[in-house]
Amino acid sequence: DKAPGMAGVARQAVADNALSERVSILDTLSTCMEAGTHLPARADLLVSETFGDDPLSESFLPSLAHARAHLLTPTARVVPGALRVYFTLVDSPDLLAVNFPPDPPLKGEDGFDFSAWGALSRTR
Repeated sequence: DKAPGMAGVARQAVADNALSERVSILDTLSTCMEAGTHLPARADLLVSETFGDDPLSESFLPSLAHARAHLLTPTARVVPGALRVYFTLVDSPDLLAVNFPPDPPLKGEDGFDFSAWGALSRTR
């Protein structure tokens, strides 16, 4: 987990539940790990809590793809095994302003107007 101190809390929880002989906590991002280096072998189980209020945030899908390619056996089980996302469309200038403040005008020093490129912005 990227949250500072999370590995220490996880280690304490493992110790408090007498699982230190069976559970190891690795304080590194999974995308920086390789089987044979960080793990003795490919794992047959992945348990993930990589979801905040946006289940597609925190790079979960790229992390899962990396785990399948580098850390898991072909038949590994992933928990949770499914994800259901509900959404609704909202048109609210107030919410837009909170999440995406207006960009400064895109003008060159010579007065050339680059604002048309704003349509390609990934933040809008």
